[in-house]
Amino acid sequence: MNWVYINTTKLYRWLLPRLIRQPKAKAFVDSFMISFDNLYAKFFKNRIANLYFIEINGQVVKLEKMLNDKYDFVQRRIYLSDGIYTHLEYLYTNAEDRVIYIYDTTPTYLYQTSEQGYGQTSFVINILDAINFNEAELRGLVDTYKLVSKQYSINIIT
Repeated sequence: MNWVYINTTKLYRWLLPRLIRQPKAKAFVDSFMISFDNLYAKFFKNRIANLYFIEINGQVVKLEKMLNDKYDFVQRRIYLSDGIYTHLEYLYTNAEDRVIYIYDTTPTYLYQTSEQGYGQTSFVINILDAINFNEAELRGLVDTYKLVSKQYSINIIT
């Protein structure tokens, strides 16, 4: 049994004393309870929004679901992809006796430790240009749910 779902009409009738359960008394009580019904409807709508807010987190699948629910509900053409990952090559000293060739047949690029990993973006939000969206609103939604350490970029596909 779920305590949130209340049939308010039955509740008012049950709480009305048995001796005064005539049509005029019921109409009188119903007129006062309209404001409670409105308040209950707002509560229920807020509850559904909060449950949706709790359901979404920083996972890729959940972020895609949230963006597609907001901007492309029918065709769901918004998807997330990984950012560009750069692998760090290590240079060894002669004492470590490990050989790495800087240029064999293809060049090996050397990066600083600050450039290692995903660099500027951890993930990319890919959106078709046919989808109408406000970039500031989209960034606000994604910033609400993404992890703080993750950076992202928006790629508009033509």
